[in-house]
Amino acid sequence: MENTKPNIDYWNEQAQIFPRHQEGLQQIETLEGEILDELSRAGYKWKDKTILDVGSGTGMYAVKLAKEAKAVTALDPAERMLTACREDSRKLGLKNINFILSQWSDFQPKKKYDLVLCSLCPGIQNDQDREKLLEAGQSLVYIGFQEGHDPNPMKSLLKYYGVEKKTPAGGPEMRRFLSEKGLKFYFWPKQSQTTEYYDRTSAFKWCRSLLSLHGIKNPDDNVLECFLANLWRDDQRLYVMVWSKALEVIVWSQNN
Repeated sequence: MENTKPNIDYWNEQAQIFPRHQEGLQQIETLEGEILDELSRAGYKWKDKTILDVGSGTGMYAVKLAKEAKAVTALDPAERMLTACREDSRKLGLKNINFILSQWSDFQPKKKYDLVLCSLCPGIQNDQDREKLLEAGQSLVYIGFQEGHDPNPMKSLLKYYGVEKKTPAGGPEMRRFLSEKGLKFYFWPKQSQTTEYYDRTSAFKWCRSLLSLHGIKNPDDNVLECFLANLWRDDQRLYVMVWSKALEVIVWSQNN
C-alpha cells in the first residue's frame, strides 16, 4: 500500500506524546470517557462482551473497556502505540487485552466480536474497509470527524509548505455507507476540545514529524520557530496546542 511505512513511522513518533490512560480521572474528564458515558446512558453496555478496538492507539478506550469487558482486542499498526497500551494495562493488572500489530486492511478477524469500536482511525479509507467493520461484529460504534472539519492547529504551517491537507470526514462517509445498505443506525454530534503542552524539543519534533508525513524533509528551523511563536505561553513556559474537534458518534447494531 502506498505511503504505508511513512504513516506508521509518524504514528510511532506520535505515541510518545499521545494522551494515555490516567487512573483516578473521572470518566467524563477525557473525550473517550465522555463518549463511553454517553453510550452507557443511551443503553449500550459492554460488560462481559468481546470487543475489537480498531486503531486503538495508546489504549484510551481499550483500557477503560477492559475493566468490564470479557476480552478486548487492541488493533493498531504502530508498535509504540500498542506498547503504551500494554504498559498501562499491566499497571492496572488487566489481563484481558489481546494486542495485535496490524493495519486494518491486513487484519483478518478469526471470530465475530460482540462490539467493534473504531475512533478517528485513518485506516478506514473506503467502503471495503467499512464493510469489514460491519462483518467483524454484532454492533459497531464509529467515531469520525464532521464534514469540512480540520482540527489541526498547525494547518497554517502545512499551507506554508504547499500542503493542502483535508481531514477525512469519516462520519458523513460512514452514514452514507450505512444508508445505502438500508441499515438503521443512530448518531449524534460531539464537540470536543483538548489542550496539549510541549517543551521546545517536543514541539519542534512534533512539527517535523507532521511535515515528514507529507513528504517535507529537513524543514527550516527558523520557519518552525516563526509558526510556533504563536503557540508560546510565557506564563507556562510551554507551547500550547488547542485541538477543537467536531465529531460524530455513529452506532449500528444487528439487533436494530
